[in-house]
Amino acid sequence: MRRLDWEVSTLSGELGYRILKNYCRLESDIYRPGKIFQMEQNGWPGDWEGRTILALVLHGQVTKREPAFLKEIIEQLPKVMNASGYMGDVVREQEANEQQLSGHNWLLRGLMAYAGWKKDENVWHMVVTLVEALYKPTLKLYDSYPTEIRGEGGACGSIGKVQNGWQLSTDTGCAFICIDGLAEYYQVTKDPDVELLLREMCRNFWKIDFIGTSMQTHATLSALRGVLRFFEITGEIQFLEQAIRIFGLYQQFGMTANYANQNWFGKPAWTEPCAIVDSYMVAMKLYQLTGELSYLELAHRIYYNALCFAQRYNGGFGCDVCTGKTEEVLKTKTDIFEAYWCCTMRGAEGLTEVVSDTVWQKDGDVIILNQNNIWTNIGEMRLELKTEYPQKGNFKVLACGGVPCSIKVYIPQFALESLCFRENTGENNIVLNGNFLQISYEGISMELTVEFEIPLREESVEYDGKKYLRYWRGEQIVGCLEEGIEGQIAAGMPTETLDKMIDMKGRAESEEYGIRILFPERGRA
Repeated sequence: MRRLDWEVSTLSGELGYRILKNYCRLESDIYRPGKIFQMEQNGWPGDWEGRTILALVLHGQVTKREPAFLKEIIEQLPKVMNASGYMGDVVREQEANEQQLSGHNWLLRGLMAYAGWKKDENVWHMVVTLVEALYKPTLKLYDSYPTEIRGEGGACGSIGKVQNGWQLSTDTGCAFICIDGLAEYYQVTKDPDVELLLREMCRNFWKIDFIGTSMQTHATLSALRGVLRFFEITGEIQFLEQAIRIFGLYQQFGMTANYANQNWFGKPAWTEPCAIVDSYMVAMKLYQLTGELSYLELAHRIYYNALCFAQRYNGGFGCDVCTGKTEEVLKTKTDIFEAYWCCTMRGAEGLTEVVSDTVWQKDGDVIILNQNNIWTNIGEMRLELKTEYPQKGNFKVLACGGVPCSIKVYIPQFALESLCFRENTGENNIVLNGNFLQISYEGISMELTVEFEIPLREESVEYDGKKYLRYWRGEQIVGCLEEGIEGQIAAGMPTETLDKMIDMKGRAESEEYGIRILFPERGRA
């Protein structure tokens, strides 16, 4: 399976706008060479730098505009590393700092992404040194990782106590985040020592009582992405089965009413866009691996109702309250309005993942999964998508050239009843097969027009024994603005209202501001 090729694609529309806003934010002063190495003051070596590098590489590739300060950051990086070739203190033998391991996951991924993009052998050497010096020595340590309940932590997390050779974080389980980067490293190198380490990490990750220990959901979901990658490499079904099981726990016990996350299982303190991004990526990967449409639908709902709302007017990403158990009104977490130290960077990966998932290629078929305004080349075929979705129920698919193939277009379940479509050239046969329009493209030209209604629908939901009504317009949750402002507006606001978000976010300093998405169900059984 191949995803959208960024090098031959051009994006516009709302998603393009969101990417540019985030890209601009990530070139402001705190992400520049003069400050970036001074910003991390909370005990997460490599984290700030790694997330920034990864985000800038992704934005540079998608937009095809060279990041303004990335090259200088890469050049200065060796100067701030320790004598062993990683950041922070040199770890003593048979000890590990889980925040250091977690933070370096992002540095590992960022450097791998940069080395792959720029074909830079010196940067790849930094990658190998990091793995050899920091990660390989943890082999056998994960068998003794403590998983009991820990004290409360803040938005940044901090080291609490030392046990079994582990310096433990209040972000319970963050030591397992690096399954993500190490699986990617193993996919490239097939290093047998890294394979042993990954198997040890996964084996102990599966044993965790995620709910009982209040495992951090971000750590859980990042680790799951690594588990799923390891399944793709090995083909061993246990890795897929465990990922499905754990993601099911997350959906049941870690997800909010607007498809964001609780920061810890069972502790609905705030959401975290880092985890929202991970949940989207896990859902899409599970759809790819299982073909279950419920995962694709879930990914769309995560994007429109959680990730879009979490993006701030300055392009960054911040934390919101946890709707469902404790909150009926969706509003920003005012003291974490922007998590500029982590979520603003990971938001870049979330947005660029949505771009990649617009068009897939599989077994010769072209599969359109997300409705975005984009044009791309697939071999000799030029493909263009035009849409007003999700504000309006219409889009066009235009193709010319290339070889005959099947083009499949995903149609959300709510749209099937009112679906109308026509192929304007008359050259290509179209059938509706389940949730997909299937076009037998003859390799000459095609102009497909699709229209459908986006109805407002009502749904009954329950949280802690309380019954609520939740309203949907398509895949977007809609609700009433608080503070007496009339009308309904989607949690993931469309481009034309994004400027209004500036004022509304400004008023978010008031606890009364928010979008009510849960309405008490009165007079019903």
